[in-house]
Amino acid sequence: MKKATICYVSIVAAMLSLPTLTMPFSHGSDDETQADTSFPSLFEDGKIRSDVISQLGSWYGENFGYRSQLVTAYGWLTSNFFATSAEADVVIGKNDWLYYAPTIPDHIGENDVDTQEIACITRTLSLINDYANENGSEFVVAIAPNKASIYPEHLPARYLARTNENSLDMLHNDLADTNVRVCDWRCALQEQADQDPAPLYHQLDSHWNGYGAMTAFSTLMRTFHLDDNGFPQANITAVQDFDGDLWRMLAPSVARKDWNYVYDLPKTYAYLGRYRDEDDLVIQTSNPNGEGSLLMVRDSFGRALIPLLSQKFETCTYLRDLRVPLEQISQNNTQYVVYELVERNIDYLLQYAPQMPAPSVTLTGELSAMNVQPTQVQTRYAGSSLHIYGFYDPTYADESVYVRIRNTATNDAQTYAAFPCYEADLLGESEPKSNGFSLYLPNESVPESAELTVLVENSGNLLALDTVMISAPNR
Repeated sequence: MKKATICYVSIVAAMLSLPTLTMPFSHGSDDETQADTSFPSLFEDGKIRSDVISQLGSWYGENFGYRSQLVTAYGWLTSNFFATSAEADVVIGKNDWLYYAPTIPDHIGENDVDTQEIACITRTLSLINDYANENGSEFVVAIAPNKASIYPEHLPARYLARTNENSLDMLHNDLADTNVRVCDWRCALQEQADQDPAPLYHQLDSHWNGYGAMTAFSTLMRTFHLDDNGFPQANITAVQDFDGDLWRMLAPSVARKDWNYVYDLPKTYAYLGRYRDEDDLVIQTSNPNGEGSLLMVRDSFGRALIPLLSQKFETCTYLRDLRVPLEQISQNNTQYVVYELVERNIDYLLQYAPQMPAPSVTLTGELSAMNVQPTQVQTRYAGSSLHIYGFYDPTYADESVYVRIRNTATNDAQTYAAFPCYEADLLGESEPKSNGFSLYLPNESVPESAELTVLVENSGNLLALDTVMISAPNR
């Protein structure tokens, strides 16, 4: 073997082995991107785990030596020499703008949510609205638009704008025929972006900046017919101190601050209980100078709204949970309820039913017994409620789905409106569908043994698809 070949092989081998050999020295350094530093368990129930290879691979991928520096270097090379992103979830746009890749399908019109599924989502929001109104609360749904929906001009030219409706268009159109009040953030932000060159979203982050958040706050107040207290007219300062989430993904070891807009507003509110940061699942605030009470279901877009809303209302509760405990509406006598969700996650409303008592209903009309298979019913306890969920024959999928519970001991029966939600993760599946049902019943209303019938309204007919026996789990 020639010396040049030996030298070349040696250099390549050394380069490939360096990440492993340097692990003891880089561990615990400034590599903040390591997701898990604990070595995975190789055994389960006294036997070698069947997924041991994949577990070891995942652990090594998060813990090899100088991970963040190597990831950053690779990202720099691919972006500068190939004009593309080394991080699959980051799209490098024009003028150094970064975009979150999972939001691109909404921009180009590749809908993952069809018309039937949108109808199911609308039904879910209508049931929430009815529950809020029955408890004296005003309800508003507010969808935070993707960054690409407001600033498509900085996207790479290969991402052509849609010519058909996307999920948000379909949902807004569907909700227009209901009593659900909608805060149209997309329209308000687009109008503001057209009038003012100052950006409403961060350049290196997937979220809106302080200016965008203030626009969203003011629009929400108008939707509730409330005063914005003059907050948008406060003095504003541009500061370059924001850590962008997309930049951290792309170059974790290189510090680069993004611009943000900070409003000069007094802070008269205080956090109640244990507060760590704005990503806490439950955040509560109290403000003696505020008026009214607010319950906000929110995701990461709600972070920048917390200081504004807490300065407006006397009491605020912010919930960040896939299965939102909306029974707090009745427990806390909340005046205003906001359900905020980012555009790219609209399908969450199809697969996670909120935790609230299922409304009891009286159905009229002739009932046709179909005895259709398959129907799957699962139960689990969730706090003081029994969660009943499952799916039925997709041939009869409909947004109006009900569950009738008959006590086998007394023969008493009660019918409940179910959320048309397909609890995919609880059912061991990856994607939601439009033939699911999910509802919560207070523990005391669940018989020890009962007969459960799944009912749907299909083409004007009330169909009893299947009947199964259920037993309440041990309390």
